[in-house]
Amino acid sequence: MANDTKSNTKETKSSSGSSGSGTPKQGENDLVTVKEMKGYFKKVLDKLEGITNQLNGALEENKKLRQEADKRDQQIHGLQKTVDQLQQRTRINNLEIANFPMTQNENPVEVVKEIAKHVGVEIKEEDIQAAHRVDRFDKKEKNIVVQFCSRWKKNILLQAWTNHRKTNRKTTANKINNALPEREIYLSEHLTPKNKILLRKTKQRIREVGWKYTWTKEGTIYARKNEQDKRRIPITEEADLLQIA
Repeated sequence: MANDTKSNTKETKSSSGSSGSGTPKQGENDLVTVKEMKGYFKKVLDKLEGITNQLNGALEENKKLRQEADKRDQQIHGLQKTVDQLQQRTRINNLEIANFPMTQNENPVEVVKEIAKHVGVEIKEEDIQAAHRVDRFDKKEKNIVVQFCSRWKKNILLQAWTNHRKTNRKTTANKINNALPEREIYLSEHLTPKNKILLRKTKQRIREVGWKYTWTKEGTIYARKNEQDKRRIPITEEADLLQIA
């Protein structure tokens, strides 16, 4: 009986010893695991930091590229505007006659002289550098373009035409030549295709907002709200239409 008690005591001690010696090992394993996780997370964070730096660098480079592209766009816009102005400048001595009926063996110079006579201006053949029909984008009857030897002479005829329209409202082809049909004709400055489109959009815009006047002078388009408004708004590009409001 005594021997059994001793034996049990030894087993208990032995068991207790085994249990106590396992606890430090488990702690060591846990420490190793934490260190490994710290190392892993550090690598992940380092990698994320590297990716973030690369992304920030790419964003900065993209910003610079956008700024350079914007600068180039502004330069191109400026150059295009200069080209447009030069193209219009080459037409500074020109007038354009629209909707005038074409006849067989027509002499455009004589047409110009007769129109001038109708509005009270004498135009001689030596005042005209050239006069001819030109194609239209809409495939309708060709207009007559006349180039004067001087801007002064061109402006005299244009002003006389404008004054005539104020009192007579319109001029028809049969009033120039009674053999022609009663078709309204138009005389205006010779604009570039781009400015013709811009003038059409300007007219549309002033109708939309209730303004009264749009006209051209020396190839530049202008708009004015009414008789009381002293402002003359130059329209040189579509963005200027926003001023008509």
